[in-house]
Parts: sequence; structure tokens; C-alpha cells
Amino acid sequence: MPGHISRRHNLQGTRAARSLILAMAITALASSFRLGKRFDVALFALCILALPFAATLQFYLGYPLRVLAGDLSVFLLRMNGVPVAREGAMLAWHGQLVSIDAPCSGVKMLWTGLLLASAMAGAIRLSSLRTAAALILAVLAVVAANALRASALFYVETGIVHLPAAAHGAIGIVSFAAAGAAILFMIHRMGKCAP
Repeated sequence: MPGHISRRHNLQGTRAARSLILAMAITALASSFRLGKRFDVALFALCILALPFAATLQFYLGYPLRVLAGDLSVFLLRMNGVPVAREGAMLAWHGQLVSIDAPCSGVKMLWTGLLLASAMAGAIRLSSLRTAAALILAVLAVVAANALRASALFYVETGIVHLPAAAHGAIGIVSFAAAGAAILFMIHRMGKCAP
């Protein structure tokens, strides 16, 4: 059985490497023929995001993003006077454990934020360096928004704040909208500052 798992893992790694090479080739061709550039970073990011790796991203990034959201939430909640601690992907407070579950990991929000940043950078023709900076800023905006979401949901899940059941989804929508607005604002400013 371990040999079977190892072969399957190697096969997935080979497919990922081939997909990456194909994305680079498509980007290089499209960049030179359509955009007059040697290599367009925004187009490359869009090609990578188009690959069917959602389950793989959730598998590899889901737990680390949940832990990161937990650490940032602990920092934010303690700043607000709530003595909370992180235990794995959960927040502990007065004997209660509030889980940051897989759907709240922020992987889908991260994918969408990177898609938004790549599309916007490509639309306004940012340079490669500015596009790379925009993608990094998009990651930071999404991580911050996900930490704010986890912090807000902590108040709801522990009963500190009483809101209707629909508040859970609404908090997620508002946090993602804030991240999206921040991404658009940052890229718009980068485009205006471009020489």
C-alpha cells in the first residue's frame, strides 16, 4: 500500500510539473504574439489559476492558512481584551473551543483574490515587477481579511455577540468584499503610479 501511495504522489507531482511547463509555454507564446512582451506575469498567474488544482491547494494550504488565521485572530482578540489561545486550528476561551474549519481556511478566498489581482494587473498592463508586487499584496489582503473574519466569527460562535444564523455567511461575504476592494484599490494606485 505505501508503494501505491508513493507512485500516486509521484504521478501527481509529474502532472503538476507538466502543467506548470505548459502554462509557461502558453504564457510565453501569448505574451510575444498578443502583448509584445517576452513574458507577462499577469497572464502566467491567470494560466496557473486556471489549472484544476483546487483540491490540491486545499490539501496543502488549508491547514497552514487556518493556523495563520488562528494566530492573527489571537493577536486581534487579545488586543480587544479577550484572553484567547490557539490550539491547533481552534481558538480556546473559557473552556470553549471554536474551530476554524476547512471552509474557513481562506483557500477559495485566496484563489479568488489572486484571480482578481491577476486580471486587474493584466487589464491595466502593469509591469512584471508591479504585477508580482500586486500578487503579494493580494495574498496579504486576503490573509488579513480571513483573520478578521475568524475574529468576528469567534464573537458569534462563543455567544459574546448574538446574531442570527445568517450572520456567519454575511461576515464571510463582507470580509471577502473588503479584501477585494483593497486589492482593486492597491492595483489601481499602482497603475496610476506607473511611469
